[in-house]
Amino acid sequence: MYLNLLGQTNFLNINTRAIKIFGLQTAAYLTAIIDYISIEANKAVIGKPSAVQQDGSIILNRVQIKERTSLSLEDQYRIDAGIANTGILTVHADDADRVFCNVQLYISVIASENPDELIKVSDAIKDTRGTAKEAKKNYMSAAVKNSIVESDPELLEKLKAWVDSMYESKGGVNKQAVKVFQETLEKYTADKAIKIKILDIAIMRAYRDAAWAIEVYSKSLTPNYNKSQQPATRIGAEQKIGTAVKADVEF
Repeated sequence: MYLNLLGQTNFLNINTRAIKIFGLQTAAYLTAIIDYISIEANKAVIGKPSAVQQDGSIILNRVQIKERTSLSLEDQYRIDAGIANTGILTVHADDADRVFCNVQLYISVIASENPDELIKVSDAIKDTRGTAKEAKKNYMSAAVKNSIVESDPELLEKLKAWVDSMYESKGGVNKQAVKVFQETLEKYTADKAIKIKILDIAIMRAYRDAAWAIEVYSKSLTPNYNKSQQPATRIGAEQKIGTAVKADVEF
């Protein structure tokens, strides 16, 4: 038991130059990711299920990284945002837990003797405090999106897009709100195409409640709906000989 505590799985070997360049937390984080990539890549080589994707990205096991580094999920997302400008780690546009890690660039940076290059990298990661709010938003948004239960891939992507729209315009949405949204949608229709149309309305108009989007969709089915959406305009004009009277306009 005591020997197991001294095993390699309980150690994280961090390059001292990486610590000087990136700081201890970021260096530990990148080291844990590179270790994880190595393990998952070896699985892929021997035909075992792997977190490595066909495009070269990898889906991180953030819980495992937290155990190895003591970095909370929020800290991990903060570092992601802080080193984005270096090109070493890039987060996938559609999934905050899926990243591209440029290991060769990382190695070239820590091996570099060029002071200008090191200063450039240091400047790129110097201030991550300004990204803390964005990191927290990404963390919370990812947690909500990962909680969505939906078997249809297209509907799942639309629901995730709706969650993103809530974080962009309404400050966020919780897991229960997503569940209620789905239940309201399901009660209205089982038709996938209609669900997508309603979700598009909710995304475009940033509707938190599915009922609002359903109401707009239902009204769109009625005759002359497009005309009724135009601002109501009434112009009353009185004209006397030689005298122009201002038109009374209501919008």
